[in-house]
Amino acid sequence: MFLRIFLFLFVATAYGKKPETPGSHKNIKCDNGSKYTFNVFIPKAYSKNKDKHFPVLYISSPGGKPNFMKLEKWADERGFLLITVNESKNKIPWETIFKIQDDVMSSTEYLRKHHCLQFATGFSGSAWASVHFANRYPEKIAGVFMNCHSGNGTVLKDKSCSVTLVAGEKDKIHAASYVERVYKDYKKRGFHTKYENLPMGHSWAPLNKKIEYLDFMYSYQKFANKNLTNQELISAYEQLEKVDIKRISEDPNKKKAMGQLKSFLAVPKLMKSKLGLRIYQEWGKAAFHYINDLKATDPAAAYFFIMDPENSALIKKAPSQEKSTIAAHLRDLQRNKLVIAEVKADKDFQYYVRTMKRIKDKKAADRLIPKIEKFIDKYQGTKAVAKAKAAIADLRKVK
Repeated sequence: MFLRIFLFLFVATAYGKKPETPGSHKNIKCDNGSKYTFNVFIPKAYSKNKDKHFPVLYISSPGGKPNFMKLEKWADERGFLLITVNESKNKIPWETIFKIQDDVMSSTEYLRKHHCLQFATGFSGSAWASVHFANRYPEKIAGVFMNCHSGNGTVLKDKSCSVTLVAGEKDKIHAASYVERVYKDYKKRGFHTKYENLPMGHSWAPLNKKIEYLDFMYSYQKFANKNLTNQELISAYEQLEKVDIKRISEDPNKKKAMGQLKSFLAVPKLMKSKLGLRIYQEWGKAAFHYINDLKATDPAAAYFFIMDPENSALIKKAPSQEKSTIAAHLRDLQRNKLVIAEVKADKDFQYYVRTMKRIKDKKAADRLIPKIEKFIDKYQGTKAVAKAKAAIADLRKVK
């Protein structure tokens, strides 16, 4: 018996048999004599649904060998294949990175990968590499999640591709202002996009944020991707109606739930279907609970959430009960002293925002800095102070 098992393992290794069983598999050699390797995590559903093709997340790291970033539980729940691009890293030629990506892509075709619901993520320089990856495989890669990087001028070419970005407010290597600027450009150009400046330095986003941003892209692309077949769309609608809406509505993290529902709201065909009204209803319920909780801890944030143009437009479409309750919250917030102070600070700060747009040289920047410093002294304790400090940092970079 032992001999038979040994011979089976020997033959499988000799002929390069690659793993197809659920779980984590490490350092698998790429095909055709390539010196590069990949890791793969295969979800439990892979062995149960023999005819299904599974969405994919490619993971890269600036130092190589990224592992699965603790995403195995999420991948099992969502039915995702996780594939690491092991040897891709900073400080090697782009031609080499492209060769590594090509070898990993072709060597994992034995897996039942979804033909167009594939995503790429990376941190720092590997986020940049992930943008290249998507540009080189536009028919396959549907979204990129960039951690603490802006792409250094390399942008996604296909506007149907999702792009999400997070920055570290304490990041001294790749400033949050660069990342935010790129996000705004993507948004202006009509991409499906999402951004957040997180309280961290130069690092990967925490696990809950990784999941939030990956779900945001996947929730959208499984309905909006231009390469989906009719049967795939039918299956996605059935999954949404029977499973996903219930799962999202029961999530205690209402901010996360709203983000996922917002992805659905961005798909015109979906919103014209019979599920459209239900999605608006669930977003309204999640918004009500989110505002209600936020009102107790940070009333100014609750106020600005309601007044955000995108949110206020969605609130108008929410069910009447949630809409009227949110309106009552707004009336309370408008009388709150903390909110009144925050609104005044924000309004006054807009003057400096407009002035900064006219700054063209260092002398003008230097003249404006003391004025913003006085603004900071006047409005200590308000949210506008952080924006003012960031403005001063930008002005000091003017040459």
